[in-house]
Amino acid sequence: MTDRPILFSDPMIRALLHGRKTQTRRVLKPTLDGFQSPLYRRGDRLWVRECFGFDTPSGLAGLIKVKFRATNGLAVPPFSGWNPSIHMPRKHSRITLTVTDVRVQRVQDISEADAEAEGAPAQEPALDVAPERGLPTTPYRVGFRSLWNSLNEGRGYGWGSNPMVCALTFSVDHCNIDWMGADT
Repeated sequence: MTDRPILFSDPMIRALLHGRKTQTRRVLKPTLDGFQSPLYRRGDRLWVRECFGFDTPSGLAGLIKVKFRATNGLAVPPFSGWNPSIHMPRKHSRITLTVTDVRVQRVQDISEADAEAEGAPAQEPALDVAPERGLPTTPYRVGFRSLWNSLNEGRGYGWGSNPMVCALTFSVDHCNIDWMGADT
């Protein structure tokens, strides 16, 4: 078992907190002899990094409270602003994922049930969608395609490129990873 950080966007943090997200997919980069191996294994614990900031309530100079943009909204508390998720220290994480399954597949091979487990919103497919063109025809797959493109298309891994991905299934604990016990 290995402890690692993992980044999520604000909408995906909310899906984790509300129990709508139990899977995620991460692109496997091409190598000379195929694709990189997945970084994750069953039993790994992932501490979730998210956009955060610190707030010091007035009159309580020694007390610093961590705020999370996903649940505190875009309103900036009385401090210098939100810190990017990549800079979140482990000690401030509030969500821990335990990997229960790891699969390698093409992103377009996602099933309707897996797209729903990704926390994607259901969307009706366009009337002219033809499955032979690689476009999804079921509501959660259509929603996942839209979500996937919003996060990955600008990086060259859009739905149309059909990248190889590592599909992780996990359980969600609403607590800091260090409250769960030591890494073994």
